[in-house]
Amino acid sequence: MGMGRMGQIFSNSFKVAKGSATLAQAIAAATDLPASGSYVNVAGYERVHIIAALGVIHGSDAPTLEPKCSDAVGGTADSIDEDNLKHTVDAADDEEFVTWTIEVAKLPVDHHFLLIDVGGTTTNGSYGFIFFLLEGLDLPVTQTTAVLPTASQYAHAG
Repeated sequence: MGMGRMGQIFSNSFKVAKGSATLAQAIAAATDLPASGSYVNVAGYERVHIIAALGVIHGSDAPTLEPKCSDAVGGTADSIDEDNLKHTVDAADDEEFVTWTIEVAKLPVDHHFLLIDVGGTTTNGSYGFIFFLLEGLDLPVTQTTAVLPTASQYAHAG
């Protein structure tokens, strides 16, 4: 019996891409994460898992987080499924995670650049970090050394 995905080494199976520039980035409305011109190219991947690690959410903020897609690395951001993918963060969501899984084949034709669109109310200092895990079709995936250098990849597997 083959090892399948469960037996794979993380850094060989998932490419890591940053959505936020820093670990404790302020979440600001009308912001794309990553910024326009740096959208995450998911062409050649099976699925994308997006994780928003929320920090402190100010009591009067209500940011929204929505994965969107584009036909270019800095193109117009189009909604994938606003009814089912848009998340409104509550002030009580401090230190929680929000996750999305998107099947690349289900995206509109030629719309293989992803981002998180931040909206809602974010004027008082709410923080978080967003990153993308791209599930590779062809393994091993190639990591961006500035994000996950070889020297930082470890595994203890039989």
